[in-house]
Amino acid sequence: MDWVELIRASRLLAGGQPSQGALRRAISTAYYAMFHALASSNADIIVGTKTRSNQSDWTAIYRSLRHFRAENPLYGWPHLFSQPIQNFAVIIAGIKKQREDADYNPDVSFAQNQVATWIDRAERAIHDFNTSTRQERSMVAIATLAGQR
Repeated sequence: MDWVELIRASRLLAGGQPSQGALRRAISTAYYAMFHALASSNADIIVGTKTRSNQSDWTAIYRSLRHFRAENPLYGWPHLFSQPIQNFAVIIAGIKKQREDADYNPDVSFAQNQVATWIDRAERAIHDFNTSTRQERSMVAIATLAGQR
């Protein structure tokens, strides 16, 4: 999944005069942009850029990321990570909570500007995350895939 396309889709859903259903899907899609950006980074770090010869291994690593690990291990080791990585963890945790409300709470409603702000935060956090060093993203891959004991 291309996180850029997911951000673009979330903006389309939240644009114009969106219904609550469209705003809910926009929040959910922005969260998935962050989740898939992290999954892709992890696979690239561990397996290398996806090619025909490593596609199966790359996909296995990509799919091994679990939602509960996407941000939790990073909170356990904040001193090991730069501000962009820490910010990514904070934003993904926040937008995950918003996504859970959007997907499962029938009583919640979203304002268009609130959704636009979350989309902007998600996009900026992904950009900043992707500019982090390979070594740091390697530590993130270990933290999010192996977890803590």
